[in-house]
Amino acid sequence: LVNKDIHKERNTLITSVLRTEGTHNKVRSRVVDWTKSFIEQHGLKNKSSLGDVGSGWSSSDFDHTYLSHLADSKIIVTCNPWNWEGDFRLWEALLSGALVMVDKMAIPHWMPHPFVHKKHLIFYDTTNQSEFNSLLEYYIEHEDEARRIGEAGYNFVLEHHMSKDRVSYILDNIESRIVLD
Repeated sequence: LVNKDIHKERNTLITSVLRTEGTHNKVRSRVVDWTKSFIEQHGLKNKSSLGDVGSGWSSSDFDHTYLSHLADSKIIVTCNPWNWEGDFRLWEALLSGALVMVDKMAIPHWMPHPFVHKKHLIFYDTTNQSEFNSLLEYYIEHEDEARRIGEAGYNFVLEHHMSKDRVSYILDNIESRIVLD
């Protein structure tokens, strides 16, 4: 899942690989519509990609087409499913090294080492299209800053949010609650 070459040239400006069918994806549908509208209004259709790429997860491995696509993207727009937080797409996007834009969440602030807006990724409000468009426009115009944030998010995940970190956190919490007689 980890992109080993985050400094390579990236050819896709804006990517969103969100699925929009089903009631749990109604907020995602809105965000994909906003992204599509932004791309069309700014004449970026030939530099951007929306929709499924590759076949995603198979029984043995991730589809490398999907991971390569993320690794070739400069900005990845993602969104949590409606009415819950937590989605592999966020982690996959962050491990690509691209600038990640994701809807505001509560849970990461409860975890150790929470993400910081404009340092590790960009949080947006799913009810404010104007803000969303402004953020996209800003980071397209400030490509070096977008790259720095993408790389910082990538390194932050490698340092603090890999599976080993979750397991250590859980075990440390269990250990701190055990009362030895």
